[in-house]
Amino acid sequence: RDFYQAATLLALISLSFALSAAETEQATLVEVSQVSTEDLNPELTLNGILYPDHQVSIGTQVAGYVATIHVESGDRVEQGQVLVEIRDLPLRLQIDEVTASIQHAKAEVRLRQLEMQRLGELLKTQAVPQGTYDQAVTTLAQAQATLESTRAQRERLIDQRNQHRITAPFSGVITQRFIEAGAWVNPGSSAFELTSQQQLHLEAALPQSFIQRIQVGSRARALFEGQQQLFSTHITRIIPQADNSRSLRIWLPLANPQQQLIPGMAAQVILQLETDHNYPLRLHRNALLRRSKNSAWVWKLVDGQVEAAQVYIGDSLGEWVLVNSENLSTGDQVVVKGNENLRPGQAVFVRPQ
Repeated sequence: RDFYQAATLLALISLSFALSAAETEQATLVEVSQVSTEDLNPELTLNGILYPDHQVSIGTQVAGYVATIHVESGDRVEQGQVLVEIRDLPLRLQIDEVTASIQHAKAEVRLRQLEMQRLGELLKTQAVPQGTYDQAVTTLAQAQATLESTRAQRERLIDQRNQHRITAPFSGVITQRFIEAGAWVNPGSSAFELTSQQQLHLEAALPQSFIQRIQVGSRARALFEGQQQLFSTHITRIIPQADNSRSLRIWLPLANPQQQLIPGMAAQVILQLETDHNYPLRLHRNALLRRSKNSAWVWKLVDGQVEAAQVYIGDSLGEWVLVNSENLSTGDQVVVKGNENLRPGQAVFVRPQ
């Protein structure tokens, strides 16, 4: 009898292990990720190029021979600094001549003033007729007009001489030189390209799907290749016209007081996005099994089994996707690995993380 009881107990234990093994074979090993509320500070990384705020081609205003070039490409210049001089000897001689004429005109005015004063005293005693005094007044006025006209002529000549000197309209760097000493130039000929490096701006292409999540004033950071420093900035312009790639250009200013940034440098632009309340949930993109461009389903873990849950897809933020779903809540777990061949109600084992 003891032998039969022992055999029966052994058979029951063996059956229990067999059933457990069968259940284990039916369950699928999966990995899961937790559904969360959208990050309050979502970010989007774009590629940007650095441009100068001010870059001009400086041209000549007059015709003549290039006499002296004071700067070369790569030189830093200050506002008002003389860059090149065009031969102006004839003008300088004319200015000297007119300056002498001004001195003569001043002497003539002084003489006519003394004459008028003398005749004025004589007129008080009726020693001279009124007409003689009136003629002196007229002669003085003519002399004063001649003096003013000669002064204006000198100012015009000085302005013409100044046009023979090309000066920097703002502080910056000479990025190109187009003229040579001794060459003949005409009005409008390009002489230099001047670029300001004090104030720069980044331009980046923003996908149109994100246009509702940024605005003028939205914060951003910029990271340049080969540099560790992050530069803080913000959006100042949104060009309201999409290009062929369905992107809009945005501008972000960058001060450059240390001159460590150079126009043309590439950067990563990290934009701070506005929270999208239409897609309040965030889940890992590997959980999605797509039905269409804007919708998908995921496997939701419930009491050791999976249930299908439909989601509507918003923006992608790296490995995360923003979704809206009536079947998911914050804290739910969804399958992100091993989800390809599951079926509703199937038992799963979650791989420990």
